[in-house]
Amino acid sequence: MPQLLEAVGAALSGLPGGSAGTTRFLVAVSGGADSTAMLAAVAALPDMAGRLAAAHVNHGLRPLDECEADSRAVQRLCERVNVPFAELAVSRGAITRQAEAEGSGIEAAARRFRYEALAREAERVRTDYILVAHTKDDALETVLMRMLRGAGPRGLALMRPLVPAP
Repeated sequence: MPQLLEAVGAALSGLPGGSAGTTRFLVAVSGGADSTAMLAAVAALPDMAGRLAAAHVNHGLRPLDECEADSRAVQRLCERVNVPFAELAVSRGAITRQAEAEGSGIEAAARRFRYEALAREAERVRTDYILVAHTKDDALETVLMRMLRGAGPRGLALMRPLVPAP
């Protein structure tokens, strides 16, 4: 984990104001390996106490018991690393209805709902940045899927490391 801590610390210190002791972060935690590792790493960095909050978005797309289990697992992790936790729930069926109304896919609609919920939570808890994590495997899969769909340069681009607030 020392390499991960070093990489996460370097990434945060590279943000405008990121190394300042007052910069606050909202960590988006799905419960997957990538976001779980990120939360553990960020929480283990020196001087992070009181500067972190975590949020789990329940999209309401899977069976209720699975959604609740994910949320509980993230909540327990937050308790272990002493980071405040919030579950952000999307009304069941809202994402599917939105995807159908727009003619977009479920994943695109879920992403939109997720980032809107995270932005509201970041404002509520007064954080400066929202941290999200994706593994290299996720990135490769995204590029390959987009290539097969015929995406151009913008569609093939991965997540930008820093996205300005709306």
